[in-house]
Amino acid sequence: MPEADLEGQSKRKRTTGDHPLLSWQPERDTFLLELLWHEGRGNYANLCICQACHLALPEYRCIDCFSGELFFSPCIVALHARNPLHCIQKWTGSLFAAMSLKQLGLRVQLGHPIGEACILPERAFNNKFTLIHSNGIHKIGLDYCGCNTAQMHTKQLLRVAWFPATISDPRTAATFQVLEQYHLLSFESKASGYEFYHAIARLTDNTVYQQDRYEAFLRMVREWRHLKMLKCTGHGHDPDGVDGTGEGECAVLCPACPQPDANFHLKRRAVSKDDNDPGLSWGWAYFVDETAYKSHLGQHSGRPQEKSTCSSHNAVNMADTKASQGLAATGVGTIDCARHNMKLPNGVGDLQKAMPPNLQLEHTNKFVRFFMPKFHLPAHILKCQSMFSFNFSKHVRRWSNINPIASSTKEMGPGSRRDTLDDHFSDWNWKKLVALGATLLHKMDEAKDEHEAHASAFEELNGALEPETTMTWSAEVEDWEENPNDLSVANPFEAKVPTITQAAVRLQLADIKAHQLQEGTDMSLHPDISPSVFIAIGIDLESEHCFQLLYTPAAQLLASRMETIDNPDNPEDAKLFLPSLLTAQTVTCSTHLLTINLRLCDYMYSFKRNWIRGQKARTVAAAEKYRVAHAALFALAPVLGKVGWNVIFWSLNNKDDVRGMTAPKKGESEGRRQLSWIWLVEGVGEDKDEVVQDGLRLEWCKACARVMRWKEEIELLREEMHRVLQFL
Repeated sequence: MPEADLEGQSKRKRTTGDHPLLSWQPERDTFLLELLWHEGRGNYANLCICQACHLALPEYRCIDCFSGELFFSPCIVALHARNPLHCIQKWTGSLFAAMSLKQLGLRVQLGHPIGEACILPERAFNNKFTLIHSNGIHKIGLDYCGCNTAQMHTKQLLRVAWFPATISDPRTAATFQVLEQYHLLSFESKASGYEFYHAIARLTDNTVYQQDRYEAFLRMVREWRHLKMLKCTGHGHDPDGVDGTGEGECAVLCPACPQPDANFHLKRRAVSKDDNDPGLSWGWAYFVDETAYKSHLGQHSGRPQEKSTCSSHNAVNMADTKASQGLAATGVGTIDCARHNMKLPNGVGDLQKAMPPNLQLEHTNKFVRFFMPKFHLPAHILKCQSMFSFNFSKHVRRWSNINPIASSTKEMGPGSRRDTLDDHFSDWNWKKLVALGATLLHKMDEAKDEHEAHASAFEELNGALEPETTMTWSAEVEDWEENPNDLSVANPFEAKVPTITQAAVRLQLADIKAHQLQEGTDMSLHPDISPSVFIAIGIDLESEHCFQLLYTPAAQLLASRMETIDNPDNPEDAKLFLPSLLTAQTVTCSTHLLTINLRLCDYMYSFKRNWIRGQKARTVAAAEKYRVAHAALFALAPVLGKVGWNVIFWSLNNKDDVRGMTAPKKGESEGRRQLSWIWLVEGVGEDKDEVVQDGLRLEWCKACARVMRWKEEIELLREEMHRVLQFL
């Protein structure tokens, strides 16, 4: 198919269907009238007799049933024997008012089939029973079965999927449906129980304050969480019952290795004690058993917090300040699966100036390596960024979706908080586990593509360098990888040479001038302004015209010509007529001065030297200086007989080219970063400048590490796929 036809197909004419909101706006009146239609009797405005009994005027409707048809009160009660939690409204002559089925005479009989009466019914306590459901808070006319074979009241409630708030004489319950609804909502939105309960209360009546059952609702939610944890881990079938549950047996497992981590958002205020608010599980899931942990804390209560020597980490350095006063826990520490970020059994404990024993490592009999999560790494000093990076170490690759729950758990008692966090950790692990198959496949496809791209880029860089040089660098990387904890082994990912600066170039030229003075070859025409100083001033300050006539008399002729053609209004727009411009204008200039100009352009304004470390704030200025230097070299090179320079220094046209060795494109991480073309051209390794060489060494090591990490990722993913199949 011709390209023109393809372009025509891809550029489909947009219709109103592409803008549904705009097409809806003209219909607003229609929609608004329909809403008002539902506020009245609608199609039943002229109905004079109930269509169910044909005996009386229909006044009642159900807003949860499909049709909205009007019925006589006994009829609507009979129709809702199987739906006692629907919301009923009565027509008053001008509007519909809420009315409960209990007020209309509906009695809910437990312990018998629907429609069958109990010969010994027992009413709920004081004939008052409140039921919390997803569509509101209902007053129920409730009768328990009082027969000889009747179950206890709580079990009768549970049999109809109503969860009682208390064991004895329950007066409040919540449906399994609303508990499950809030359970999942709390996982996905981290909505608090307070927000959810009061939203349900407003559904019941948005104008009248409802009797508060908030505390009872929270208690039922907590018990529901606990029971769901036990049920989902198979402990409903344990012959020993719930008490037979062992430590960590209720955790959702992951087939990967643990990795220490800590989260300082999940603080808890000292608002209660374990005696008043005990946990429902004792180390059965993710939190460690509190009894042994509290004993451990008692041994470290008076020890001050050691300060960080790297960066101002508030969670560490402010542990003994007012910010931590009044807190029973300053956060939680966890052991996570480093590959999939899943919490491990008994891998969570409150941070209280001493890590739980379960979270501590015996350094004496284990080989331990420490790493910094990628999000936190930039806040640390450069030495730590290379030493503790996941990107530069073999076989390593990691809190996520739990911080939003911090605000609602901060004021909880200790037991309630542990139970709530255990539940959220379980849900987090479960979602990870369910998606593991698709995740591993996606990661495998991604790893193969990334490995291929980085291997190609590395080969291109490696081919531009001398084999003897890269062999030395390769040996340094291998030595460091084999001895990661040996501080005597140099870290190849750390810079060895400081970045070159303009002051350093001037110092170098000053040394050259001193040498010329000793040999009597100095060509300075002014005691204070040497040729190198003059060129530097000209490059840095376009408005600086002092001493120009002394060194370049021909500039006066060119300046007078320019004044007759175009006289600039602003001093900064005036031409300076440096030697490179004089050469371009075919005006003679001192060869010595041309050489100095070339050296400064090459040393001071070469993009490679200025941007080996990457200084983001000045990227645009540096790129412009490179283009100026490129134009100067283009003019000076033929005069000085310089050839081949344009093979090394290409024209800088694309904004993506304006990146130093360590600077990624926007959105690129260190593990996915690729070099700009300016570092891959032929001859890049021929520049013997020590700063350039050290930058090349650093980037070669990092590029090599990226290739190896992606290769290892493929190998790890294959092993993980095998483990998942075995685990299931």
